[in-house]
Amino acid sequence: MMNKLISNRLIGLIVLLLMLALNANGQTVEERLNALEKHKARVDSAFGWGNPPIVISPDSLKQPVYEGITYIDNNTDCVIYNGSFMFNGKWTNYLNKGGILYMITSDNGLNGWQLAQTSGAPYGSILLVNGAFRGSAHRWWGGLCDSYFYGSTNGISWATMSMDRTQQSGEDRNLLYDNGLYRNYIRVRPKPRTIGYSESNNFTSWTRIVEILKPDASEVNKQFYQMSVIKTDRGYFGLLTVYRIGDNGEDVEQFPPYSSEEHTSDLQLAYSANGKDNWIRLNGKKNFVNRRSDIKQIFGWWSVIGNTAYIYTAESKRRHTDWENAHNTAGNRYFACRYKIELSDLYKYIN
Repeated sequence: MMNKLISNRLIGLIVLLLMLALNANGQTVEERLNALEKHKARVDSAFGWGNPPIVISPDSLKQPVYEGITYIDNNTDCVIYNGSFMFNGKWTNYLNKGGILYMITSDNGLNGWQLAQTSGAPYGSILLVNGAFRGSAHRWWGGLCDSYFYGSTNGISWATMSMDRTQQSGEDRNLLYDNGLYRNYIRVRPKPRTIGYSESNNFTSWTRIVEILKPDASEVNKQFYQMSVIKTDRGYFGLLTVYRIGDNGEDVEQFPPYSSEEHTSDLQLAYSANGKDNWIRLNGKKNFVNRRSDIKQIFGWWSVIGNTAYIYTAESKRRHTDWENAHNTAGNRYFACRYKIELSDLYKYIN
């Protein structure tokens, strides 16, 4: 290794001297570069270096680790639609199983779930705040989508606390409680799908929804379905669901056949220092969680427990269209998986 290092430094010195010599001869930049390329080829050939190996940095970004399927039923769709939290010493989450909502608990958050059917629970986003449960979900009224806010003392029996019919939004939303402030990352409108932000200090009165994240102009036929947000010591990270509509702009009403990426979804990573504005896309807008080759849809929600961020996904082999939901469910039901990433590895995405 030391001999090769010395050789590399020697070659670098020779190249530098050659550049000075070429410059002294009054050659153009293009002529000097061509001469350097020829010289490099001669040196590589003389030392038998052909194509030097690519060195991969030990600090390469790590993706979340797949831990396995957390819930599946081949006869019906199963969606764990929230990040986990600890309640009475148990991992706690919420499951939509065939249209029925359950509070589910487990010793490890991965398997062995105990199901308790809920009454009036929101199918949206649920928090445990200072011993009380809070939730938000949408309701459709005559083609308009309103926000409703719910409360519970035990996580099973729920009651409506307030509603906001003064501003329309999309269906999906994700709540985050942050030192006395409720943050709501909510779809701005039914479509085109973008991410908005609203906040409240009492869970009753909410600020106007402001758009905070939308696809770039170059991202043709992509929309942002939802964003689940966690707070860390290094800022706020968003797990962003990116939905790919039809090649010609068709939404969920499109009939088959489909091209390879039509009506699929992926999970990417976003970041904001304050959790409110100046959101940026990380990882070069590449997928943060890889969608396996047979999976067409993946949606995600996450939370921090200890020094680890845990991601629960809803995945399916069918595409996100009305036709697929009606005619292609056999063997293609939604099921839930879990992934995890250490916060120390997550922080490297912003280093």
